[in-house]
Amino acid sequence: MNNFYLFLITLLSFSAHSQFIYWKANEEIPEQAMVYMNDNTTKTGYIKNNKVSNVGKRMLTLDPKLFRHGDVEANAILFKAEGSGSYVEIPANNIKYVVFSGDEPTRFDRINVYKFERKSLEVKDKEPVTMFQIPRVDDYVVMYANYYINLGRNGSLNDELYFYVNQKDSDKSYYMRFFSFNKDKQIFPYLKILAPKNEKFIAYIDKLCDKKSVEYKEYKKGEEEVLQEVSSYAKENRKELSIVDGRSMSYNAKFSYMFSYIGKKLEQFSN
Repeated sequence: MNNFYLFLITLLSFSAHSQFIYWKANEEIPEQAMVYMNDNTTKTGYIKNNKVSNVGKRMLTLDPKLFRHGDVEANAILFKAEGSGSYVEIPANNIKYVVFSGDEPTRFDRINVYKFERKSLEVKDKEPVTMFQIPRVDDYVVMYANYYINLGRNGSLNDELYFYVNQKDSDKSYYMRFFSFNKDKQIFPYLKILAPKNEKFIAYIDKLCDKKSVEYKEYKKGEEEVLQEVSSYAKENRKELSIVDGRSMSYNAKFSYMFSYIGKKLEQFSN
């Protein structure tokens, strides 16, 4: 379990303005990459992150504020095939995902992200923002997340939590933005976008918004167990963990539990 948390910290706490978040902009990523294409072929070689410039605003990053710009997208990657001396552009939408080798192979999925209206569940964007993101939950519902940890005034009150969520095998991911102070009843209605026409699922989410309901109490019991485990680990290892580590781990535990739990319910109501 300790190794799991240490890997989780590495996964969450790194911040860089680059297309693939572990590595610097405008540099070749040292780990070899396997690019899995939509036509079921693969390419082996190396990827170079884009420069930080106007093009750089298209990068994928753990700084979610960049998502507010209209041109934050990964239209293409710079790829150098094994044995080649030059880079070529591969359109992002021709790619399923990229896996980087190493002690802990890391998978970046290509996703198409849409914003939507919370109340009407109407999709706002005609064209999606294309990204490469690491899946945090990979079940019936797939969740990708970026956590912006505020180290200035008001501390965690200004932490911003960004999620990109889709049903497994769907090409549409939906953008959700929360703050650390948001209540469950403010968050749960967003989940309806995962299956807006599934009446049983929508009714379940409505019940989940009621703190007195059996559904909510069952959900919270499981959440408390998960958060207690993370809290215990953080206390035991407080000397090794930074503020960013601790808060990132807590957010990831809370929301990984939520999206995994909701995914199981959605699968149940879809059969």
